[in-house]
Amino acid sequence: MRGYWCLAPLLVATQLAAGTEAIVAEGGLWKQVSAFRSSGEAITRLQITARGRVRVRGERGMNRVSGMLTKRVKAPSAAAAKPRLEPIQVTLQNQGGLLMVEVSGPDSDALDLTLELTVPRHLKQTSIQTRWGGVDATDLDGAIFVESGGGTVRLDAIGQDAVARTAGGEMRLGRIGGAVNCATGGGTIRADMIGGNAEFSTGGGEIWVREARGTLRATTAGGSIHVESAAGEVVANSGGGVIEVAKAGGAVVATTIGGSIELGGGKDVQCETSAGTIRLRGAEGALRASTASGMILAEIPLGAVLSYSVLAASRGDIIVYLPSDLAVTVRARTEAAEGVWGRIISEFDEVQGHRDRRRFVRAEGRLNGGGPVLELAVTGGNIHLRRLKPE
Repeated sequence: MRGYWCLAPLLVATQLAAGTEAIVAEGGLWKQVSAFRSSGEAITRLQITARGRVRVRGERGMNRVSGMLTKRVKAPSAAAAKPRLEPIQVTLQNQGGLLMVEVSGPDSDALDLTLELTVPRHLKQTSIQTRWGGVDATDLDGAIFVESGGGTVRLDAIGQDAVARTAGGEMRLGRIGGAVNCATGGGTIRADMIGGNAEFSTGGGEIWVREARGTLRATTAGGSIHVESAAGEVVANSGGGVIEVAKAGGAVVATTIGGSIELGGGKDVQCETSAGTIRLRGAEGALRASTASGMILAEIPLGAVLSYSVLAASRGDIIVYLPSDLAVTVRARTEAAEGVWGRIISEFDEVQGHRDRRRFVRAEGRLNGGGPVLELAVTGGNIHLRRLKPE
């Protein structure tokens, strides 16, 4: 094969050390297993080019790669299966510490291929490319790069950065020590712990993140986004689903075309939904929230510092809980819709509503001497200003 000028001696050694088993029947298919291992030359990087499923597991104390290729095909007999199975081979080549492992041979959708490798855990970089099939990689100290034509991607116990792409399939990430950039053409993304910044994208599926120790960007064309904890900024965009961020150490930007938004914290928040409720708990700084059809519930925590903020809702109420000692200037306005007048219901004497000659009920007042402006605007609903009760 082109580019494998030193391949033949290596293949001979591999076959002598391991070999290829006979073709056997298995559940209506014919199976053949080929085992292999690399020479004792030093390996720092690994590049895998394959078809079908790929499974890679790192192991401490190893200085070579070993594995097996399992081939299956549907055929009337072993004799008929042989010319379809035997041409599929594994070739290996070491170039200056880069070990290239390739599954070569005729391409066929009728073949079922699984490549399994045990590799040195200390590898600095592992690259996996498969035309079709899932990828499962665990226990690697270095970075990993994955590209699949379609299949589930599972990565766990990766020491450094992880980049993964699949044309369509689920992504499951365990513990990743570095930054992550993952995208799937259509499937759910689940991440347990990301040690750095994270970026996730799916053409149609949910995104679940338990912990990201950096900034987080999540985009789905049609699904919900759930984030338990992010140390930095969070940017979440959904084409039609719920967005939940329980905890964020930085600013939060959340946008969904059709679904509710719920935030448990964040400094400087921007939320927008075309149809759904917005709930803000524990947020501070500059708050921007708008819903074209739904209500807004905001709880400003004790000790919070607000900047200029705007909350706007249509066809739904706005309910705001404010600490008694918060210094803020409130400007509230409700607009009548379809002949129904809204109300401003306030537990603060300084902010009481009055109806003007047009279609509005307005209220403005300074709490604790005034401070940054909090604007509240509703069309076809009421505004409720309540005192936050100590827990």
